[in-house]
Amino acid sequence: MLKKLIGRLARPNHTWKRFFNGCLNYAAKKMALPFVPGMPESVLIEPTDACNLRCPLCPTGAGVRQRPTGSMSLENFCRIIDEIAPSVYGIALSNYGEAFLNRDLTAMIRYAKAKGLEVNCVTNAQSIGPQEAREIVEAGLDVLTVSLDGYDQQSYAAYRVGGEFSKVVEGLRLIKEQKAAQKRTAPVVVAQCIVMKQNEAHLGEIEKLARELGAQRLVLKRLCDLRAFPASLDGMKELLPRDPKYRAYTQGEDGSVRWNVAAADRDFCPLAWDFPAINWDGTLFPCCFICDGLAMGNVFESGFAAAWNSPRFRQLRAQIKKGKGALPVCGRCAVNFYGELIRGIEL
Repeated sequence: MLKKLIGRLARPNHTWKRFFNGCLNYAAKKMALPFVPGMPESVLIEPTDACNLRCPLCPTGAGVRQRPTGSMSLENFCRIIDEIAPSVYGIALSNYGEAFLNRDLTAMIRYAKAKGLEVNCVTNAQSIGPQEAREIVEAGLDVLTVSLDGYDQQSYAAYRVGGEFSKVVEGLRLIKEQKAAQKRTAPVVVAQCIVMKQNEAHLGEIEKLARELGAQRLVLKRLCDLRAFPASLDGMKELLPRDPKYRAYTQGEDGSVRWNVAAADRDFCPLAWDFPAINWDGTLFPCCFICDGLAMGNVFESGFAAAWNSPRFRQLRAQIKKGKGALPVCGRCAVNFYGELIRGIEL
């Protein structure tokens, strides 16, 4: 607890209002209170759920989402930021689409930074050209996570279907050049790589490439089915790593699938208390792992605070307090051992 408090005080955008809000949030989470006083510490905001790739294990890429495709307007984004910025430390611009397909993305980053927020963004880098690179560095983006996922076109496209590896390399190079030209250290660039059969023997090459392209960190992620917990691994067999240590799942002799982790599931989820997701249309979800079917309200209709503590959200937290395993959509989620599914390498 003391370490967390000191960490909040040391954050560059520390204010006493954010600090006390964080303390309230921490207490509510520890006590699993259905009603959360104040705001979460961070919020995920989806600029768009459109994507230019067809990743096979993603609900968007696989075409199995049950909601319409669209993009958040700058006006609606600013409404959200105006309400949450005094209390919240940061936002993540990501979710079930490619953020750079929203033409207002740079303006969103600038607006959030002007309100004192830490801003992270996740991208496949297919749409980062010279102008985009210059603008996001100028805008003050704090962290940019880029999906690298390969060491050449063949290994990259095994999962990033429809993508061009050369565009990822070029996008990273442009960001590196702009940071140097503008004499800035931000954004911190995190290269992200899903370990698959096609790239597991070349992780050293991927690490070297990420370092050369200016990434400060490389994150290796185990391959997970983002659509749902798999009943069988047959649909993933062309991608599954050969080395068991890189596999997210293991399959028993009876065919049953389970997580390939050592940690036990605590049957509790903290995300419903501290990291909700707002879809492009204003729909509020308890976390980023859910893309359909568990909406808690709409922040464009009621405002964030009302949706954050709506009767449905309070009921959900009360259910999670009893045990998230009773909720079909939450029961087999990896949130409590997600750290085992990724490995970070400082470059």
